[in-house]
Amino acid sequence: GRRVVAALDHPFLTPTGWKNAGDLGAGDVLQVPPRMSWVSAHTPDTMRHRLAGYLVGDGMCRGKVVVTNGDPDVCDDVYLIGEKLGLSVLTRPNGNPNERGDQSWNLVMTNGSVDLARAWGLYGHTAHTKRIPEFVMRANAEGAAAFLGAYFACDGHINDTKFRSLSLELASVNRALMEDTQHLLARLGIHGRLAEKRTTYNGRPYTSYAIYIRKTGGDAARFCSIVGPHVRHSKKAARLADWLAKFGGA
Repeated sequence: GRRVVAALDHPFLTPTGWKNAGDLGAGDVLQVPPRMSWVSAHTPDTMRHRLAGYLVGDGMCRGKVVVTNGDPDVCDDVYLIGEKLGLSVLTRPNGNPNERGDQSWNLVMTNGSVDLARAWGLYGHTAHTKRIPEFVMRANAEGAAAFLGAYFACDGHINDTKFRSLSLELASVNRALMEDTQHLLARLGIHGRLAEKRTTYNGRPYTSYAIYIRKTGGDAARFCSIVGPHVRHSKKAARLADWLAKFGGA
């Protein structure tokens, strides 16, 4: 019973992935974001979603469960979540500070963390094989936003050379993970364009993938307002809030 008018290159989500409008035919099924209920932030369930975001973004789940990050607010959040979920978290420096004096930290989780990572389908996987846990993909809006906020704190980038032309980027070597992320964003009403990036690394061809969320259509503003409050990374959170305050309604 719904109708939509779109350009031929406008993407629509189908059960088999994203397709441009020009490639659709009569009888094709389109996925539509459901009505998503909201719950108050900082519940134990929301913390599980945030921890999953940190593990997918900056986590190592092989032998030990470790999150490595250099932002103090992110490290504090991981420690807080561990306490609330009954895990033990040991904080250790990750090597020496860089030339700017910045120090990253390994937050080593014990006391049930391996069982948790196994239950979420993350244990034993690497950046090339991780997927968003099923419980996150089925989450309500608050859970989805909490996961995306933590994931953006790890692997998100803010491209605003021309400040009004803000675009947000999430990048990975894992295309399947990017497709999961694109789907989760779509459930929040945020369109992200998935693109392949081909570069070189150590002299060899290197392929990665990125999702771009642009100002056009209000998608960047929606991300800033819905996901931004869940981004604990101090610098990224401040830039998202600053942009939203200045240009969110423009």
